[in-house]
Amino acid sequence: MAARFESALDKAGVKYVAEEYAGAAHGWMVPDFPVYDAGSAHRGWQTLTALFDRILKPSPENATN
Repeated sequence: MAARFESALDKAGVKYVAEEYAGAAHGWMVPDFPVYDAGSAHRGWQTLTALFDRILKPSPENATN
């Protein structure tokens, strides 16, 4: 399924980063799930918060004050 999704993104010319967390089961970032994987979750949250910082934080050019 991931390969089909990445192929569609490629065909659409979408800029993206796809990461695989080998050995991590679905739900691995949720601390109270039985499949929680602390190491992968730490890496995943770092990656996600970096994305949010890059995309969602206002830059000086588009800050409103």
